[in-house]
Amino acid sequence: MLTKKDVERTLTKGLGFPPFSVDLRPEASEVPTSRRFQPDFLLSVAWEGMVRDFVVEYKSTPGLSRLRSAIAQAKALAYSNPAFLPMVLMPYLSPEALDELVRAEISGLDLCGNGVIYVPGSWFAYRTGTANKFPDSAPIVSPYRGNQSIVARAFLARSAFGKQTELVSYLSESGIAPSTVSKMLVSLEQDLLITKKPEIRVVRPDALLDRLREDYIPPVSRYSEKVRLLGSETAWTQINKNVADRGMRYAISNPERYAVLPRSSSAYRVFTNSVEDFLAGLEYSPDDRFPTLELIETESRVPFFDKQFADERWWTSPIQEYLALANGGKREAEAAVAIRKQILQPDQPT
Repeated sequence: MLTKKDVERTLTKGLGFPPFSVDLRPEASEVPTSRRFQPDFLLSVAWEGMVRDFVVEYKSTPGLSRLRSAIAQAKALAYSNPAFLPMVLMPYLSPEALDELVRAEISGLDLCGNGVIYVPGSWFAYRTGTANKFPDSAPIVSPYRGNQSIVARAFLARSAFGKQTELVSYLSESGIAPSTVSKMLVSLEQDLLITKKPEIRVVRPDALLDRLREDYIPPVSRYSEKVRLLGSETAWTQINKNVADRGMRYAISNPERYAVLPRSSSAYRVFTNSVEDFLAGLEYSPDDRFPTLELIETESRVPFFDKQFADERWWTSPIQEYLALANGGKREAEAAVAIRKQILQPDQPT
């Protein structure tokens, strides 16, 4: 994984994308920003005496969801700074990733020589075909933690898959790269948790759930906001429209759906990949004292895996609620036991 420091050293030497010259500007920390985002880099792109400046969002790992997140953040940065255009930077951009950038009408470069330069009404350049110099060949360090743990969770949501391509397809909405799936299957097999023949099947679901519990860390919040919804009778219709129109995701954390557990707050905790898109078109007011929703914006894809749709809204899965409760206090741990039984014995009455 290339860190920002690694990339900065590469950019200082110059990024090859002829006939354009691409130069690093050092004052990224001085750019006025919103309270949520800070540019990773500033780049100046020049061609035939014309220079355009870009605010850059860098992502070190591949994946469609990571790319879309970078696109949204780069556009937010440029919106706050009209003198700059938005750009995404990643170690490698596949042809599919470049096409996504074109659809989003945004520039993007990688460190291999591929990229898109887009300046409305002025420049458009598209280059692909350079091989990936940064193949993702390292073993999974923490297979039961973070986004890669979604592969392990898949075997608790569905016990078997006919072949690896079926599992990759099942996880496509979660943005898990096929290479990650491959390496995770190696780890799970080495830990004697799955078998690959004649199908890919979990053989010790209880031990798998224990490993996930031991390594679980909560999704990291990059921004949060407490609000009171107004006109709540139509709010969830609009929120679900935002899902369809904006590619927004959300899942409401409510362990009481799966176990007896008194609520500690009247506000629902809602994970989303974009608070701004979640609230689009809604009547609401910020409210720290008596909110109806506590919105938690996160880059993690974990809260959205296997989410459940009921009562016109999306809820976090039993697996997510179990892991969130299992390492809590006595009351939470007792509730987690009941949810654990539902996960391991889904057909048994609770």
